[in-house]
Amino acid sequence: MTQAEDRRMRRIFEQGFAAAARLTREQRRIGEIDGFAALNPHAAEPACSRWTEGFNHARSNNGRPPAKAKPFGRKGAG
Repeated sequence: MTQAEDRRMRRIFEQGFAAAARLTREQRRIGEIDGFAALNPHAAEPACSRWTEGFNHARSNNGRPPAKAKPFGRKGAG
């Protein structure tokens, strides 16, 4: 994957994440019944899956941003 394509996929993930964070209570209720696929603006793969991934990540994380990767081990060890 090129750098440009990688950035594009990251932006699409962020768009899905932001869409989930903006849902109103009513939209969440309707989405639970009918599904959230209609909210996805991307029809072609891999953009469709990447948007859905961001959307689902936000929903499972209560709208909080993804956790930053933590280094393995103790600081200063080595």
